[in-house]
This record gives sequence, C-alpha cells and structure tokens, in this order.
Amino acid sequence: MAEVDGDYTVLEPFFYDEEATISEAAAAAERRERERQEKARKREAAAAHAAALDRIREYDPDEEKYIYTRYHYGDLPVFDLDEVSDVAPMRFTATPCPPGQALRLVTEMVNVLAVRVISPESTLPDEMSLTLTGPHRGLVLFDYVYIEIDLKMKMNDDQQDDKRLSKGLKMINGVLLARYSSKNKAVVQSLTLPSSTTRPCTVQIACSYISDGFEATISVELLHYQGQRGHFCGQITACTSTIQDSILLHDSKLLAAGGVMAADCNGHTAIPLLRRVMAVSLYEMLIVTIVAQSGDGVYKRTIDFTPAVNGGDEARIVCGLTSLLVKVNWSRMNIITDE
Repeated sequence: MAEVDGDYTVLEPFFYDEEATISEAAAAAERRERERQEKARKREAAAAHAAALDRIREYDPDEEKYIYTRYHYGDLPVFDLDEVSDVAPMRFTATPCPPGQALRLVTEMVNVLAVRVISPESTLPDEMSLTLTGPHRGLVLFDYVYIEIDLKMKMNDDQQDDKRLSKGLKMINGVLLARYSSKNKAVVQSLTLPSSTTRPCTVQIACSYISDGFEATISVELLHYQGQRGHFCGQITACTSTIQDSILLHDSKLLAAGGVMAADCNGHTAIPLLRRVMAVSLYEMLIVTIVAQSGDGVYKRTIDFTPAVNGGDEARIVCGLTSLLVKVNWSRMNIITDE
C-alpha cells in the first residue's frame, strides 16, 4: 500500500517475462530481415528488367528518341522472348461440340497474308515479297498481336556481318479492329515499318482480321494415279471467299531436284507445306487452289471447304495427270491460356 496526499492506492505487481521479450525481439528481427530481403529482391528485379529493356531498345536519330524493337510489356527477366510455344495446332479437333454451342466457341483471329520489302538497295529488287514459313498455329486476336521485324541481308564475305535492312516492332490493335466485327466478317489491314537512318528498307505487313474464326490446318498428299507413280510440280495456295489474297502453301520451285515430287511405293507422299494453318470465319469458305505443271500444259483446280467447329474434311482430286488428297482439320481456339 502507498499513501499519496493522504489517499491510499493499490500498486499492481510488476513481472518481467524474459522469454516473451526475447521471442518478440526475434520476431521483429525476422520481420526486418524479410523486409530487407524483399527490398533487395525488388532492386535486383528492377535492375534485371532495366537491363533487359536496354537490350531491346535503340536510339532512332530520325525520331530523336529510343524505340523498342521487341515486345517489352511483360516481366522480361522471367518472360523468355526467344522461347517457342509448344502449343500445337488442332488442339480441339477431336473435342466434341455441345449442341447449339458453336457460336459461343468462335473468336477473333488474324492471318498474316504477306510481308513486302521496299528497298533502295541496288543489290535488291525495288520491291519483293518474302516467303513466309509460319505461323504454325492459329493466332487469336484478344487485344494486341505483336510482330517483331528483324530483316538482314547475308553478305558473301564471311568476314562481314550480315547487313541490317529493317528492325522494329509493329502491333495489330485487336480492340480497334473489333469495332468492325458487327459489320464485317473480315478486314484487311496493312502495317508499315518505314525506312530510316538505321533501317534502309521499308517493310509492309498485310494482315486480315477474322471475326467468328476457327483454325484450319491443311495437308496435301500426292497419290498414285491409274496405277502409275504420281508426280507434282506446281503451286498450292489458300484464301477465303471474302479475302482473295492468297497464302502460299507450297511452291515446287523452292524445292531441290527441280521441284518435282513423286509418290512413294506406298502410294502417297505428304507434300511439304511452307504454311499449313490459317484462320477462317464461320461464315466464309476456305478455298484451296492447286496449279500443277506437266509436260503438256498447266492445270488448275480449286476446292472449297466449309468451316466447322471441329473434325475434318477431305477431297480427292485429279489435276492434270496428278492425283491429290487435300485434307482440312478444324479446331476452335481458346483465349484462356491455362486450358
């Protein structure tokens, strides 16, 4: 008991809990260490991201600013720009479609129709179209599609580095193109990467925007004809009923041995295709055109395929003296990446 100004008060006893104090101090130290490590991790991540950005940007003297030459919106230290996707075409070809659900499975897609190079170089044609060998699966246009351009000319002298013709990044704005989907099932857009001090060539990319699209995977087989070994020399192209710009699938001139292919002893040979995948609207037709050359002339055949949610279709045709089997497999696309 203690007396204060004549009054009495009760003092609570004081106990010191050494174990609790030590535990609290240890927890505080651990918390400070975690905060220190987190700050260090963020600094390292920021430094790694900045270093990655520095590797894909260049100073453009014409625009008087730095420009990015590759995709740069992701977490670059984690996202590998050079990794090739292992997602194959025909993912849902064998997946049944619930009755009445076809229109719920369509999506906006894009086709790369052509890449043209306009060059002031005396060693190159004034304008030329590049032979494309991809993409190898359908491209969904969810928001943006990024196209990286890195075009070089190989020098004859092994001591010289390849000469840059163009390098940069172009984007297809799916949000803007989607505004036309209610009125147009297909829209063609041209992207241009102009020439500059560091890019002597202008590159033009022609793309088609496909509304209500499905993925079409094409294959062509060379067959025996009337008991004889079949031969093929010519071109195979594909387009849609709305957009007549053809995509080159095969050109025998690009093959060795004079470009002539012969069916093997089993009766058929798969004709190698430069590209075999394209997007087709549910309301269009896929048109495959075959031009076969033989000793007595040039023969042309076209085959129309109706899009489907899944499954496949095929057509056996005779083009001149050549017998061919054209197959198309259909698949919906999926914008959910983890399915």
